[in-house]
Amino acid sequence: MTRSVAKSNLEALWKQHHDELRDPQQIITQWKSASEVDPKLLEYRVRGRFWDALAKTGQTLIVTREYEHLVMAFSIVSGRPRISYLHLPHPNGLAVDSKRNIIYIASTRNPNMIYEFAPCSGMVSRDGLPDSEDMHGILVPARARYLPGCLYIHDIALLGGRLHAKRCGHECGRGIA
Repeated sequence: MTRSVAKSNLEALWKQHHDELRDPQQIITQWKSASEVDPKLLEYRVRGRFWDALAKTGQTLIVTREYEHLVMAFSIVSGRPRISYLHLPHPNGLAVDSKRNIIYIASTRNPNMIYEFAPCSGMVSRDGLPDSEDMHGILVPARARYLPGCLYIHDIALLGGRLHAKRCGHECGRGIA
Protein backbone atom coordinates (compact mmCIF):
# COMPACT_ATOMS: atom_id res chain seq x y z
CA MET A 1 0.00 0.00 0.00
CA THR A 2 1.42 3.34 -0.98
CA ARG A 3 1.74 6.17 1.48
CA SER A 4 -0.90 8.28 -0.35
CA VAL A 5 -3.45 5.40 -0.27
CA ALA A 6 -2.80 4.84 3.43
CA LYS A 7 -3.19 8.57 4.10
CA SER A 8 -6.44 8.65 2.08
CA ASN A 9 -7.82 5.67 4.06
CA LEU A 10 -6.82 7.33 7.33
CA GLU A 11 -8.50 10.61 6.30
CA ALA A 12 -11.69 8.72 5.41
CA LEU A 13 -11.61 6.96 8.78
CA TRP A 14 -11.11 10.25 10.65
CA LYS A 15 -13.96 11.82 8.64
CA GLN A 16 -16.24 8.92 9.59
CA HIS A 17 -15.39 9.37 13.28
CA HIS A 18 -15.85 13.14 13.00
CA ASP A 19 -19.27 12.72 11.34
CA GLU A 20 -20.57 10.22 13.91
CA LEU A 21 -23.04 11.45 16.50
CA ARG A 22 -23.47 14.85 14.86
CA ASP A 23 -27.16 14.31 14.22
CA PRO A 24 -29.22 15.81 17.08
CA GLN A 25 -31.57 12.78 17.00
CA GLN A 26 -28.63 10.45 17.65
CA ILE A 27 -27.28 12.67 20.41
CA ILE A 28 -30.62 13.03 22.22
CA THR A 29 -31.47 9.35 22.15
CA GLN A 30 -27.90 7.99 22.23
CA TRP A 31 -29.03 5.69 19.43
CA LYS A 32 -27.03 5.53 16.21
CA SER A 33 -29.96 4.84 13.87
CA ALA A 34 -32.28 7.45 15.41
CA SER A 35 -32.40 9.57 12.26
CA GLU A 36 -33.35 6.62 10.05
CA VAL A 37 -37.13 7.01 10.13
CA ASP A 38 -39.06 5.34 7.34
CA PRO A 39 -41.08 8.15 5.69
CA LYS A 40 -44.10 5.81 5.51
CA LEU A 41 -44.39 6.13 9.30
CA LEU A 42 -44.95 9.87 8.91
CA GLU A 43 -47.66 9.74 6.25
CA TYR A 44 -51.05 10.91 7.43
CA ARG A 45 -54.53 11.76 6.29
CA VAL A 46 -56.83 14.08 8.22
CA ARG A 47 -60.52 13.33 8.48
CA GLY A 48 -62.88 15.96 9.77
CA ARG A 49 -61.76 19.14 11.47
CA PHE A 50 -58.81 17.80 13.46
CA TRP A 51 -56.61 20.87 13.00
CA ASP A 52 -59.47 23.24 13.85
CA ALA A 53 -60.21 21.29 17.04
CA LEU A 54 -56.52 21.34 18.00
CA ALA A 55 -56.30 25.07 17.30
CA LYS A 56 -59.21 25.72 19.67
CA THR A 57 -57.35 24.05 22.52
CA GLY A 58 -54.20 26.15 22.08
CA GLN A 59 -52.28 23.06 23.18
CA THR A 60 -49.78 20.60 21.70
CA LEU A 61 -50.93 17.01 21.31
CA ILE A 62 -48.13 14.52 22.02
CA VAL A 63 -48.46 10.93 20.83
CA THR A 64 -46.14 8.00 21.48
CA ARG A 65 -45.92 5.23 18.89
CA GLU A 66 -44.29 2.43 20.87
CA TYR A 67 -43.53 -0.11 18.14
CA GLU A 68 -42.58 2.50 15.53
CA HIS A 69 -40.19 4.10 18.07
CA LEU A 70 -41.69 7.55 17.54
CA VAL A 71 -42.86 10.44 19.67
CA MET A 72 -44.90 12.93 17.66
CA ALA A 73 -46.12 16.42 18.50
CA PHE A 74 -48.99 18.19 16.74
CA SER A 75 -49.75 21.87 17.23
CA ILE A 76 -50.90 25.01 15.47
CA VAL A 77 -48.27 27.76 15.20
CA SER A 78 -49.14 31.09 13.60
CA GLY A 79 -52.32 29.53 12.21
CA ARG A 80 -50.51 26.65 10.50
CA PRO A 81 -50.17 22.98 11.47
CA ARG A 82 -46.81 21.96 12.92
CA ILE A 83 -45.85 18.30 13.14
CA SER A 84 -42.60 17.22 14.71
CA TYR A 85 -41.19 13.87 15.75
CA LEU A 86 -38.40 12.24 17.66
CA HIS A 87 -37.24 8.69 16.97
CA LEU A 88 -37.01 7.35 20.54
CA PRO A 89 -36.45 3.71 21.45
CA HIS A 90 -39.79 2.11 22.38
CA PRO A 91 -41.53 5.13 23.96
CA ASN A 92 -44.25 3.92 26.32
CA GLY A 93 -45.38 6.06 29.19
CA LEU A 94 -45.94 9.79 28.99
CA ALA A 95 -46.68 12.14 31.87
CA VAL A 96 -47.04 15.92 32.01
CA ASP A 97 -46.05 18.07 34.97
CA SER A 98 -47.93 21.27 34.14
CA LYS A 99 -46.68 23.03 37.28
CA ARG A 100 -43.01 22.58 36.35
CA ASN A 101 -43.62 22.62 32.58
CA ILE A 102 -41.96 19.23 32.03
CA ILE A 103 -42.99 16.26 29.91
CA TYR A 104 -41.69 12.83 30.91
CA ILE A 105 -41.41 9.99 28.41
CA ALA A 106 -40.40 6.45 29.33
CA SER A 107 -38.19 4.56 26.89
CA THR A 108 -38.43 0.85 27.59
CA ARG A 109 -35.27 -0.62 26.20
CA ASN A 110 -32.63 -1.91 28.56
CA PRO A 111 -31.56 0.13 30.22
CA ASN A 112 -34.92 1.84 30.69
CA MET A 113 -34.70 5.61 30.49
CA ILE A 114 -36.93 8.47 31.50
CA TYR A 115 -36.52 11.49 29.23
CA GLU A 116 -37.57 14.95 30.38
CA PHE A 117 -38.56 17.60 27.86
CA ALA A 118 -39.17 21.29 28.56
CA PRO A 119 -40.07 24.24 26.33
CA CYS A 120 -37.15 26.21 24.93
CA SER A 121 -37.09 29.70 26.44
CA GLY A 122 -34.27 31.15 24.35
CA MET A 123 -31.07 30.50 22.47
CA VAL A 124 -27.49 31.62 22.83
CA SER A 125 -26.23 33.51 19.77
CA ARG A 126 -23.42 31.79 17.93
CA ASP A 127 -21.20 32.96 15.11
CA GLY A 128 -22.67 32.00 11.77
CA LEU A 129 -26.07 30.98 13.10
CA PRO A 130 -29.07 33.29 12.94
CA ASP A 131 -31.06 34.00 16.09
CA SER A 132 -34.32 32.12 15.91
CA GLU A 133 -37.56 33.07 17.60
CA ASP A 134 -39.00 29.91 16.01
CA MET A 135 -37.44 27.84 18.79
CA HIS A 136 -39.35 29.59 21.58
CA GLY A 137 -41.71 27.09 23.20
CA ILE A 138 -40.42 24.07 21.24
CA LEU A 139 -39.91 21.04 23.46
CA VAL A 140 -36.26 20.19 23.89
CA PRO A 141 -34.60 17.44 25.92
CA ALA A 142 -33.68 18.72 29.37
CA ARG A 143 -32.59 15.56 31.18
CA ALA A 144 -32.48 11.77 30.89
CA ARG A 145 -32.26 9.19 33.66
CA TYR A 146 -31.10 5.62 33.36
CA LEU A 147 -33.01 2.99 35.30
CA PRO A 148 -30.82 -0.11 35.12
CA GLY A 149 -32.10 -3.63 35.46
CA CYS A 150 -35.04 -5.42 33.89
CA LEU A 151 -37.80 -3.05 34.98
CA TYR A 152 -39.52 -2.76 31.57
CA ILE A 153 -41.33 0.44 32.54
CA HIS A 154 -44.62 0.75 30.74
CA ASP A 155 -46.83 3.51 32.12
CA ILE A 156 -45.78 6.55 34.13
CA ALA A 157 -47.85 9.04 36.11
CA LEU A 158 -47.40 11.98 38.45
CA LEU A 159 -48.95 11.24 41.83
CA GLY A 160 -48.63 13.79 44.58
CA GLY A 161 -45.96 15.63 42.60
CA ARG A 162 -43.77 12.50 42.28
CA LEU A 163 -43.22 10.49 39.13
CA HIS A 164 -44.28 6.84 39.42
CA ALA A 165 -43.86 3.96 37.02
CA LYS A 166 -45.74 0.76 36.33
CA ARG A 167 -43.49 -2.10 35.42
CA CYS A 168 -44.84 -4.57 32.91
CA GLY A 169 -45.19 -7.95 34.56
CA HIS A 170 -44.92 -6.38 38.03
CA GLU A 171 -48.35 -5.01 38.85
CA CYS A 172 -47.22 -2.40 41.32
CA GLY A 173 -46.27 1.24 41.08
CA ARG A 174 -42.91 2.52 42.24
CA GLY A 175 -41.80 6.08 42.85
CA ILE A 176 -38.85 6.99 40.65
CA ALA A 177 -38.42 10.70 41.24
